[in-house]
Amino acid sequence: MKEEVNTQERSPHQKRSLISRSILMLLVVAPIGVMAVLTLKVLLPSLNNPESKFYSSSIGYPARQRQAGKPIQVKAVTVSRQNLESNLAAPGESVALQEVDVRPEITGVVTEVLVAEGEQVRQGQPLLRIESSEFEDQVRRAVNQLAIAQAQLEAVEISGMARLRQLENDVRSAQARLEEAEARLSKIDTLAEEQRKNRIEAAQIMVATAEKRLEKLRILQEKGAIAQFQLYDAEDSYAASVKELRDAQQGIFDDQNNRFINRDFYLTRQQEQLDAQRALESERETINRELGKAKLTVATRSIELEDAKRDLSRTVIYANGDGLVSSLNVHTGDFINAQWGYKEPLVIRIMPVSWRWSWGLAIAATS
Repeated sequence: MKEEVNTQERSPHQKRSLISRSILMLLVVAPIGVMAVLTLKVLLPSLNNPESKFYSSSIGYPARQRQAGKPIQVKAVTVSRQNLESNLAAPGESVALQEVDVRPEITGVVTEVLVAEGEQVRQGQPLLRIESSEFEDQVRRAVNQLAIAQAQLEAVEISGMARLRQLENDVRSAQARLEEAEARLSKIDTLAEEQRKNRIEAAQIMVATAEKRLEKLRILQEKGAIAQFQLYDAEDSYAASVKELRDAQQGIFDDQNNRFINRDFYLTRQQEQLDAQRALESERETINRELGKAKLTVATRSIELEDAKRDLSRTVIYANGDGLVSSLNVHTGDFINAQWGYKEPLVIRIMPVSWRWSWGLAIAATS
């Protein structure tokens, strides 16, 4: 009974020993089998392959070709300078040496997001698009407003030049009339003076002649040499001559009245010339003000057009340098408002990038 119990207790040990021996034999036989398979499948075909690199082997293709005195086939390559890339794969993290936040400068709906997180971007590459139809309308309106302002400026210039030409003609006409009045006044003064002198001189001669004749006839009448009526005729003749002299002398006042009348005419022409000159100067000031206002309007419309074009260009946000998109906080269809401000930027772009590996090795990249 005791022996049967001991035999039963040793049976599991024998089983484990058998399994261990089997595994050991398998570990020894399996590599040998693998080597045999590799020899048959890889080594032997390589020895018969003309492109084999076993030049020092005594059983390979090159050795057999040498023994047979035959040439060995080789592959030639042209030597050239090339860039070699060395890649290293390891767990790590990217660290931003410089971060650039991208925020909107206009208000609108995002129509397209053109990048994704982790994407490398180049300078000038578009990042996202904003609805541009409203800004295109603003550009067209600004173009129309500028065209209207330019047309108004041209109209002011044309009408202003026409008004100035008319007033300049009025000034020239008034100046010509003034010069004519001045010449007339001078001529009339000269003629009046000459006529007055001639009339007075003629009247004085007639009075002197009539006076001498009257004196002679009085002497003759006292002597009874002539009749009384002849003396009366001489006295009448003398009185008529005196009257003519007085009329000639009275003509001085008439001439003075004529001179005053002509002088008034001259002053009227002079005032007309001054009024025309003042009207011309006033119109010039008015036209200058109108031109200044029209030019200011054109400048303002030009600035508005430039602002509209700038806002239109801002509907596409571009990268201002090379880098990596590390965070993207906007999606297609989002409404963004430049006036609201954002706690987080739409896009965080980092440039350049430093890769920090888990074992402490850091390789810098500038892409």
